[in-house]
Amino acid sequence: MSFTVKTKWSNRFIFIPTSCYNASLEITASIS
Repeated sequence: MSFTVKTKWSNRFIFIPTSCYNASLEITASIS
């Protein structure tokens, strides 16, 4: 049970910076 929660949280902490990074890449690509 605790392992599932830990995995869900780690996936969330990985997913959020990744999506922010992808968004910034798209912004810089559209600017340049």
